[in-house]
Amino acid sequence: MPIGYIEIANEIAAGIRDGLSPDTLPSIHTLAGMFKVCPATVKQVTGSSLSGQQISQEKLVRHYQPSKDNVSYCAPVISNGTLYTQIDLSGAQKQNIRYTNHGKRATLLDLTPGVYLAGRRYDTLLRDLIPFGYFEDSCSAGGKEFGNAKDSGQILDLGNGSSGCRNMFENGSSIYTHAFVHHDRPMLAVRKKFTGMPADSAYRFDYYYASAGTERKPVRWSNYTIKSLSDGNGAEICYQIEGIKTSLQGAVTILCPTAKPEIEVDGCRVSLIFKNVPETLEFFMLYTDSFGENEWQKEQKTLIAEVGTKKFAGLFAEHAEQWKNFWNGFDIELPDKKMQDVFYSAVYNLKCTSTPWGVPVGVHPYSWNGNYFGFNLFTSLFCMINDRKAAARIPQFRFNTLKNAIDRTTNWSYSSGAKYPWQSDEEGFFECSSPGVWNDHIFHLGNIALEAWEYCRYTGDREFLQKVSYPVIRKCAEFFIRQSIYKVEGGKIIVGKCCDLERLGTARENAFLTTCSVICTLDIAVKAAEFLGEDKEFVEEWRTTAAALRKNLPSDGKKYIPFPGCPERSIGVFGGLYPYPVLPADDQKQLAAIKDYTGSATEAGNMYPYGKNICTWYASWVANGMIRLGNAEKAVDYLQKASISTGAFDIIYEINEPGIFVSHPWCSAPPGCYVQGILELLCRSEKDALILCGGLEKLWKDVSFKLRAPDDLSVTLKIKQGNIENLVIYAGKNYIGKIRKIRISDVELTLDVKPDHAASFLPDEIKRSKVILKK
Repeated sequence: MPIGYIEIANEIAAGIRDGLSPDTLPSIHTLAGMFKVCPATVKQVTGSSLSGQQISQEKLVRHYQPSKDNVSYCAPVISNGTLYTQIDLSGAQKQNIRYTNHGKRATLLDLTPGVYLAGRRYDTLLRDLIPFGYFEDSCSAGGKEFGNAKDSGQILDLGNGSSGCRNMFENGSSIYTHAFVHHDRPMLAVRKKFTGMPADSAYRFDYYYASAGTERKPVRWSNYTIKSLSDGNGAEICYQIEGIKTSLQGAVTILCPTAKPEIEVDGCRVSLIFKNVPETLEFFMLYTDSFGENEWQKEQKTLIAEVGTKKFAGLFAEHAEQWKNFWNGFDIELPDKKMQDVFYSAVYNLKCTSTPWGVPVGVHPYSWNGNYFGFNLFTSLFCMINDRKAAARIPQFRFNTLKNAIDRTTNWSYSSGAKYPWQSDEEGFFECSSPGVWNDHIFHLGNIALEAWEYCRYTGDREFLQKVSYPVIRKCAEFFIRQSIYKVEGGKIIVGKCCDLERLGTARENAFLTTCSVICTLDIAVKAAEFLGEDKEFVEEWRTTAAALRKNLPSDGKKYIPFPGCPERSIGVFGGLYPYPVLPADDQKQLAAIKDYTGSATEAGNMYPYGKNICTWYASWVANGMIRLGNAEKAVDYLQKASISTGAFDIIYEINEPGIFVSHPWCSAPPGCYVQGILELLCRSEKDALILCGGLEKLWKDVSFKLRAPDDLSVTLKIKQGNIENLVIYAGKNYIGKIRKIRISDVELTLDVKPDHAASFLPDEIKRSKVILKK
């Protein structure tokens, strides 16, 4: 069993939470023995009064031990959506390790640990993220450093949003690290526990106010000073960063309230040095700044006071409670535990990456500088897992930047809709990607419109649709009508030349995926306008144009193809089903195109022409298409394929083929597609019906879930040994009766429920419905 101590802390915390007596501690000691941790360590953790035990820790704890686990490793992310960082296997943020392998496309960039704050950028062409430094540490005895650990292990505790490490050294010493980024505060907290330390040992905690890398270069364009705090418990780095529209002022405050260190400053490094190392040291890094006209000095004082009164244990307890609330909002139980583990790790990744503006690739320079791509679908999955705040932020961000998107298509007297950048910063005006064919994409506007629509489809929030989502949808539709659609020889209506998927090159006319994106946008515009009773003068044009585009989708007579004359295969031929639901499941050309692609998917199984297998993103994309065809068996098969190429902690990479090509761990787009697939496998809608576990009864006998659904519904379902034991549908206040039927297995049930009421279907009732349907 992997080594570590967070499970022990959780076990003890559960006992404390449930009011168990100290008599239960012998079982805790037994658990400690399994993990080769001495009872003294258990007592220390007990004394910390940790809380935050989450639903089924088996689901939410991930282990990594390099001596046993032969998988790709990358330092795991801990984040609150604004403050984003990583802790590596050593319990620090080492700068000399590479986590990726780009083969011939070598790059200096990597997902090297550091601290970044969402929205804090330089005013450069690519809107680079501003770094806020990183920490490293070392131990010595008799003036000689311990060196590398002889045995290490790491835990990613999804349930409590924290990371833990254990490192054992040749001299018999061990160091345990427990770290978290506070759920609601700009705070990175790190606790170190030391066992078996020599009498003359020393510990050094080095914080570098530097950009990533071993060069230790100070943060660019920053005027800074480093000084000790007046009480001697740490230091602060006060800075003013130029090179941005409004200079950014603030401080990185490093605190150690449990012991008084010696403070040493050398350039951009501040060191906290401890002689005769105590059993426990606690460090707090506070990141307060003037972003958004924040009164950072006032915030700094408040946080310092909180650290002094709550300490590590108190702050961790309130942080863990927020994570507990998140996880308790939904639940799934699958018989395939690998798929389930990947699902929960992917959800954790998405929560960590959900910023106040939406979901970028990550908040890191390697992750395209934390930019926001339009070609994603996150809104519906956040709705389904009951995180409506995260879901709403996505269309709200697009509405907030709508004026800038309109300005990008407008001159003094003429406007032609809205064109959002392919890669956007938080302002949404400048194109933040480097020059390339991707600058000719337009299909991402379809995703932006679809996300705006999906939020309202799930929540039933008419006011949000009218004030936020519809203006975005309308302007995306207007852009396509005025700038992208052409009548060519023979009177055909098509989408003009653009860049479809990048592997297909640029200047592709009548491209399949892009055309499906345009059709989807126009379809959504029609639905939204008719629902709201607006823009009647445009509705018919949108409707007839969408119909004409469907009629002229590119094909070779038997199947749809990526673009006319295209000689290669592309995942884009799934576009009529996923991400854009614009073609019926029985469209024969769509079915033929899918069969052709899946017959040789590895030929075009990655977004780049590298690697030999189908990547997680594309496998999940295929699975989503299969789900919408009603083919659960194929969907599960591809979701299993998607699960195979994960790395340590069951984290999804952009591409993960060790020795060939390894890129972008902790990347948000592939996990989003994977999570969407799992969720729609369990619960999706089709016209006026909810389809629950569609076709899964042939594969799985034990499934349960608690999820939100369209039309402001919530669904709780439990199937055990092939029998439905529990089915409850709750209708929220915005339920308007769009969903009237429930389909599960070969049963069709009528949903007769009022807003703010629940319908509970008894097993006998369901059996009778099954008999009636068969007759």
